Amino acid sequence: MVKKFLLLLLVLTLAAGVITNCSKKEELNPVTPITSDSSDNKGKISFRLLAAADEIASGVVTITKGSMTYKKPITIENQEGSVTFEDIQVGKWNILVQLFDADGYEIYTGTGTGIVNKDETTVVKIIVNHNTGNLEIDVEVPLPDGLILWNKLGSQTEVENSVTGPNGIISGTILFQPCMFDNGAYNNTADSYITFDGSFFTPNCFTFECWFKTDFDVVNGVAQDGKNHTLFGWYYDRTHNMTFYFKHETDEGLCFNLHNGYKYYHYFATSSDITFNAGTIHHIALVYDRNGISGGNDIVRMYLDGNLEYNSTTLYPEETNTGGIFYIGVARDVSIAYPFSGTIDNIKIYNYAKTDFSDRYTE
Repeated sequence: MVKKFLLLLLVLTLAAGVITNCSKKEELNPVTPITSDSSDNKGKISFRLLAAADEIASGVVTITKGSMTYKKPITIENQEGSVTFEDIQVGKWNILVQLFDADGYEIYTGTGTGIVNKDETTVVKIIVNHNTGNLEIDVEVPLPDGLILWNKLGSQTEVENSVTGPNGIISGTILFQPCMFDNGAYNNTADSYITFDGSFFTPNCFTFECWFKTDFDVVNGVAQDGKNHTLFGWYYDRTHNMTFYFKHETDEGLCFNLHNGYKYYHYFATSSDITFNAGTIHHIALVYDRNGISGGNDIVRMYLDGNLEYNSTTLYPEETNTGGIFYIGVARDVSIAYPFSGTIDNIKIYNYAKTDFSDRYTE
């Protein structure tokens, strides 16, 4: 266990005429020259480290008085260290203690003062504090093939700087409130939303996933506040668009709608056992592949919290238009605008039918 502080015992001894056989140049190792003094006004300072942490490998003690500065290394053995400065002038000395780990980084620091008096021994205790800091590590994980848009939605900066794919544009007032990963984008008005350029997208095979938290209760897949609430939509023009949203009609519930030409296709409508309270956080994914998901018969699937909840095997016409705009948190059409009324977090869009969402807990 790392100690948060250490005590360094400083034994200051002045004895006139003692230790005259020692070399001043070797023992004092001065940083600045020593001023001349009579031997009657000199003594010594001895330091002994009484408590040490395992990670301490070496140390340095620096003492200063006026223009005089002396520095010596601390010899540490068996978690004990000592150093002696000899022939020290009487008076007040400032003391700096620095302790280092095996890599040479300063991990403990302490300062204090010691008074050297003639024919006296003075004991000084210095608290040596642990030098702590913060370490942030960014790990770059290769993005999966086919991830064409990933935005964390946690702030204006994050919205405007996608991890991959086009950057987002905020219209109106989007708030940022706690969701799965710190904050997500909150919206409850028809005039506020986030858009992304969809020029890379044609809705024939894709996956959309995100985390969300609603202001409304959902019972058997149906919004309980009498309103429709959009998670996301794609809009090319009036007759080519799609919407994924919670409906309030009891015979529909959670829906995926597609307009392909002037014909209205209601791909996916649920009035199921999906029930949760407002303010709870969930993960949702919409998967579509008109050639069959994973080579099977399902054309549309919906996953909630990683579990397959609904599927459809009905095949519908191919969409030929590439482009358009993604709307997050509202549906945009000539005559409709359904705000989500909640928080949406960490959206991802793929150009393939994804079926494993075990990675949803990683932002």
